[in-house]
Amino acid sequence: MMHRDETSTEENLVNAASALVPYLRDNAVLTEKARQVPSETVRRLREAGLFEVLVPRRFGGHEYTLTTAARIIAELGRGCGSTAWIYGVATSQNWIAAMFDVQAQEEVWANGPKTVISGSYGVNPKLQTVTRVDDGFMLSGRWGFASGCDHADWHLAQFLAPARENAPPVSYFALVPRNQFTIFDDWHVMGLAGTGSKTVILDDLFVPMHRTLAYHLMNCGDTPGAAVHSNPIYAMPLMAVTPVGIAATLHGMARGALESLISGAVTGTRDSARGKFSDHVLAHGWIGEALADIEAAEFAILKSMADLTAIARSGKQPTLEERVRVRRGYAFATRLSVQAADLILKCTGASGTALNHQTQRAWRDINAAARHVGLNWESYAIQSGRQALGMEPTGLF
Repeated sequence: MMHRDETSTEENLVNAASALVPYLRDNAVLTEKARQVPSETVRRLREAGLFEVLVPRRFGGHEYTLTTAARIIAELGRGCGSTAWIYGVATSQNWIAAMFDVQAQEEVWANGPKTVISGSYGVNPKLQTVTRVDDGFMLSGRWGFASGCDHADWHLAQFLAPARENAPPVSYFALVPRNQFTIFDDWHVMGLAGTGSKTVILDDLFVPMHRTLAYHLMNCGDTPGAAVHSNPIYAMPLMAVTPVGIAATLHGMARGALESLISGAVTGTRDSARGKFSDHVLAHGWIGEALADIEAAEFAILKSMADLTAIARSGKQPTLEERVRVRRGYAFATRLSVQAADLILKCTGASGTALNHQTQRAWRDINAAARHVGLNWESYAIQSGRQALGMEPTGLF
C-alpha cells in the first residue's frame, strides 16, 4: 500500500510534467523541423526530475509506480508528441536497465539517475552480425528506429545470439554506452518527426556478458535485477510493461489537440461569417465523441498499469490471459486515440491543416504512432480472439 506522502510526491512529479506543457507547445514546430527534441527540452525534463521516475531508489531514482510513469508520459503528450515519445522510450528503458546484472546497473547510473537510454527492438540478421566470444559478444551492424538517440547516454540493442551445439539462436538485449556507437541520420518522416528515431551503428563492438540479458528471462521476470531489487515492478514481464512508454503518448496528444480546439472555440478564433463555431451542432457531437474516446483510452492504459501493479505486489507473474488483455488494452487505446484525432481534425476545418496548427500535428503524430507494430489494433484483436477461443495467441505478449 502506498503511503499518503508517497502519493503526494508522485502527484508533484505529474504536476511538474504539466507545468512543461506550455513550453512544449511553443516549441513543437521547432522540434518537428529539427527532427529531434531540442537539448533545452531534455535539460528541462532532467531538471524536473522526470527521467528518474522508474529508476531504482538504490541508484538515486524515484522508483515510482507504472501508473505515475504513464500519467507523466500522457501529460507531456499534451504539449508535444515527439517529446512525450522519446521520454516514454527513455523511461521504459530505465525500467529495463534495472533488470540487468547489478554491475551493468552501476555503470548505467554511475553519473546519477538522470540517464537517458534509447532503444532498438527487433532483430535483423541481414543488417546485423553477432559473434560469441569469451565473456560476451561482438556486435556489428545497424539498429534502426532509435528514438531519442541524439540525447542518449546509453543504447539498448536487441540482437540474435548464434545457435550453439543443439541449442537454437537466442534473442538478447545489450546495453551500449554512448561513446561506443555512432548515429546515421535517416529519419525523414511525416509523423513523430521530432523523435529523431535514427539508426544506431555498432562497429565490431565487444559487449561484455554482464551488459547483456536474454529476452526470455526478461519476459518472465527471472532476471539478475529482479533478485536485487525488492520492488516487484522490476520482476514484471518485458512485453507487458515496455509498450506503455509509447502507448501512453497517444491519448495525451489527442487531449492536447482537443484542448487547442476548445480554446479556439472559447476565444472565438474559430468563428466565421457563418456564425460562432461553438453553435455548430456537428462540432458538439464530434467534440463529445472525441472526449469519450480520449477518456476511454486513458482508462484502458491506467487500468492496465493498475492491474500489472496489483499482480506484481501479489508476488505473481501475469497469466497468459492477463498478458493478452494488457496488450489488447494498449492497442485499443491506440485505436481510440486515432478516432479522436480524426474527429478533432474534422472540427478544425481547413485552418487546422496549417503546419503550425497543433491539431494537424497531433493527427500526424498519432497516426504515425498507430503504425508501430506493438500498437496495431488488428494484430492484438486477433491475438485476443485466438486466446479467448483456446488457441495459441500470435504476436508479442
